[in-house]
Amino acid sequence: QLLKPEYQLQLLDTFCHNQSLLQQLNHQFHLWKQQQQKLADFRQQCAENEARKQLLHYQIEELNEFALKQGEFEELDLTQKRLANSELLSRGSQSVLQLLSENETANIENLLNKTVSYLDELVEADEQFKEALQLIQQAQIYVQEAFSEVQ
Repeated sequence: QLLKPEYQLQLLDTFCHNQSLLQQLNHQFHLWKQQQQKLADFRQQCAENEARKQLLHYQIEELNEFALKQGEFEELDLTQKRLANSELLSRGSQSVLQLLSENETANIENLLNKTVSYLDELVEADEQFKEALQLIQQAQIYVQEAFSEVQ
């Protein structure tokens, strides 16, 4: 064991009674290592910030090249949303059309027509149903307009 440098160093430190100095050195070494790690982290953060800055600069240049007019960005954003949701919009509008008018067995337009004919009979018997009839007739108009809009 006497030939090992670590053991020789330990013997020398013990002989010189430098335990407090050794502890201070150990403490300072750990502080230095911590600062070294902080410096490495800081350099990494600086590199990431520089890369982000370059990306943003490139994106600004691209946007300037496009020379978008006022309101054009909002229009592009709306178009992108429509395209991203095109399948949902297609399925949803088909379902709405089916419910409004195209479904032969049960659709709002047929139900409103039947309701109008029942209310016509009721109005002949009692005038108190006249306002309900007018409201249902308005609903028919709204349904037809909605159908045209969705189509």
